[in-house]
Amino acid sequence: MSIWASLFLFSKILDILVKNGHTICVGWSHKKTLKECWQLIVRGDAKMRTLIRVIVCLAVVFILPSFSGIGAELAEENKEAVQEVTGPLEVTVILERVYVDGEVSEEILKETILSMEDFWAQYENWNLVHQDEDQVVFQQHIDDISPLLKTNGYFGLTEDGILTIFNGKPEESDKVIQSFFQIDTDKLKSYEHDLLKKGIKVGTKDEYINVIETYKTYTSSP
Repeated sequence: MSIWASLFLFSKILDILVKNGHTICVGWSHKKTLKECWQLIVRGDAKMRTLIRVIVCLAVVFILPSFSGIGAELAEENKEAVQEVTGPLEVTVILERVYVDGEVSEEILKETILSMEDFWAQYENWNLVHQDEDQVVFQQHIDDISPLLKTNGYFGLTEDGILTIFNGKPEESDKVIQSFFQIDTDKLKSYEHDLLKKGIKVGTKDEYINVIETYKTYTSSP
């Protein structure tokens, strides 16, 4: 039953009570003033107190359930509003992969998000580094050397004797991918020096670590 129907029924019942001779000051009868009604209640008038109990019971039976129903309906409407999908969200997703050699690669994607829960689940193994209305940037550390290093990375020496990885053979390229430490070339064996001049190709993480550890023993004294 709606709140308005309950109030209408409640008022009709009160009207019937008043017309049958039960006096109460709630706007439907003017036989007694509010002060006179209150004095009857204070003095313990049995009829008046009985009538008030009837009114309270009627209010509990007819009106309160209606208010409860309205509250439930409003809660359900709010719940539906929260779950409502406003439409697909278009964002740019940038995936940054950071490799052990320091190289960072970027992959740029266009994503259409239908569910934020599904979107975050898709990138649960990535670290969120930036987010705004149009762009989301994730980062992931890769325990391997970069594809660039595997394809075209060569260990060599700069003119200052710094152990360096070049993008191409040292004799042919001056593009540096990663620099390490200075080597005392006087401590190097002739073939080791020659290998660095020509360039030592690196194709795996193990080879990368092995070359670094090997030549670390020839670092210049501070």
